Amino acid sequence: SANEYLDQGACVSCPDNSVSDEGSTALSDCTCATGFTGDPAGDVTCTADSGGGGGDVTCSANEYLDQGACVSCPDNSVSDEGSTALSDCTCATGFTGDPAGDVTCTADSGGGGGDVTCSANEYLD
Repeated sequence: SANEYLDQGACVSCPDNSVSDEGSTALSDCTCATGFTGDPAGDVTCTADSGGGGGDVTCSANEYLDQGACVSCPDNSVSDEGSTALSDCTCATGFTGDPAGDVTCTADSGGGGGDVTCSANEYLD
């Protein structure tokens, strides 16, 4: 799958902050994600660009940046625009859990209000 390569008959994830196309067959197919520089095939870790340039990926609200791509927060969780990590996703109003800790956000058992989730920059009236 994407962001993996074939190594001795098994799919292996590309190194941190690097990506590859689906069907990649070698470590050399992994390249640094947008906003990162380095050479994963040359054992040079991909690190965040220091001077701007191609690293201006800004994710929308309820998404976070993961290896150069915007990924939706888990079900029933939200994040601010520009979030850069899963840990920026928090349970929506009326839900409890820990999306970053792999604990699904579920409706509060305290009754009432748990059915309405407002989007970023909105409030329940």
